[in-house]
Amino acid sequence: MLKFDYCLIDAGNSFIKIQYGNNQDLKDIQIASNEWALLYQYLVDLQFSICVASSVILIPNHIQNYLTIKADRFELLNTETEYPFKVDYDNGSTLGLDRIALALGAYYNSPNVDTLVISAGTCITYAHMNTATKVYTPIGISPGIVMRAKAMHQFTQGLPLVDPSVPISNLRSTIGNLMYGVQFGVSAEVNAHIKRYSDTNTNFKTILCGGNARIIAEYIDKEYNFEFNESLALFGLLQYAKSIIK
Repeated sequence: MLKFDYCLIDAGNSFIKIQYGNNQDLKDIQIASNEWALLYQYLVDLQFSICVASSVILIPNHIQNYLTIKADRFELLNTETEYPFKVDYDNGSTLGLDRIALALGAYYNSPNVDTLVISAGTCITYAHMNTATKVYTPIGISPGIVMRAKAMHQFTQGLPLVDPSVPISNLRSTIGNLMYGVQFGVSAEVNAHIKRYSDTNTNFKTILCGGNARIIAEYIDKEYNFEFNESLALFGLLQYAKSIIK
């Protein structure tokens, strides 16, 4: 049986991302969100000092019990968890725990810089971390690029389903118009959020993360600087794990 310091689990609507290892030497696993049973296969010969999980989907009880056995300490983020910052939200119980993991990532990634976190997944979420006041403010949720394309197809009779991740080849077509609508709409939205904060704050950065982050990155105006970090949530979970086992 091999024992490692950390096991980190970021369970989203589409995928479950797992990292395990010691400090910076971490291995990655990704499985579909309905394939929790595969954890038995991947972790069968492993043991951990601590396992920290964040999930927007239900983690089955048998998986939680298994992780409790596999780790000396198992922590599932919840509304009662204490964080090193305040969450400015009317009802914390309705805030997705994936966004808390991202907040942890932003807090530890840039402790002296105000940060706008844009997570491009099933939905696009926006949040602001004020490092001076240590206040995390979720500010927006909108449909992701795939959801926008699917909605136009599913809620109409004549519009085809398009892949918004590919370049537009012909604007003078229905497919081209749909793709332009999705891509330009996301571009205008993302850039407006960045402009809102960058215009009023010189000590500011944008972190772009999530499964569709590389696609969204193509839409950001060249005048704006941003940091690309696909593993921001897992980084946040790692730093949180380190902080509670000191």
